[in-house]
Amino acid sequence: DVFLMLQAINQKLDVLMPLKETVDKIEESVQFMSDQMTDVMKRTEENERSIKELRTRIENLEMQDKKLESLNRQLDDLEWRNRRYNLEFHGIPQTQQEDLVGKINALAIQNELPELSRDDVAAIHRLPSKQDKIPAIICRFTKLNVREAWWDNRLKISKMNKEVRVLENLTKRSKTLLKEVKDWAKVNDYKYVWHRNNKILVKKAERH
Repeated sequence: DVFLMLQAINQKLDVLMPLKETVDKIEESVQFMSDQMTDVMKRTEENERSIKELRTRIENLEMQDKKLESLNRQLDDLEWRNRRYNLEFHGIPQTQQEDLVGKINALAIQNELPELSRDDVAAIHRLPSKQDKIPAIICRFTKLNVREAWWDNRLKISKMNKEVRVLENLTKRSKTLLKEVKDWAKVNDYKYVWHRNNKILVKKAERH
């Protein structure tokens, strides 16, 4: 009887041993998956920290960009304040030993505008230009109302003198912006784009 009992136990052990190996393998697999999950969690936390740090850096850069843009606007405004007494006269032929005030006054007479006195002009000279272009005349007025009178009559002057244009003395920033707005206006049904007192203005074509 004892022998039979031992034989039965051995048979049961023979059945249980493979099961133990299977359980051991399952435990190893579970442990491996647990280790893998722990590693994934660590990497996820590291990635989240990196993303947070990157987002903070981007926000700081955006703040710096806004501050820089604000400073650029302030500098541009200061530059414009210095230029707002100026007007550029384009298309007036250049001659030897020319009297620039006299040439501006010739326009005044032709367009029935008040002639400039020497006291109306703080400075006047030709601007550098390409060889194939007539250098523009830049005139700095002493009085803003005199400058405004010429600016308000710019279209009249251009109609009477097809080659002559009166323009504001734009800052570098405004020149760049004006070009960009003109390009935008071409594809957005805006016919008129102009600069006025350091602002870019647009107007759609009039419909009849």
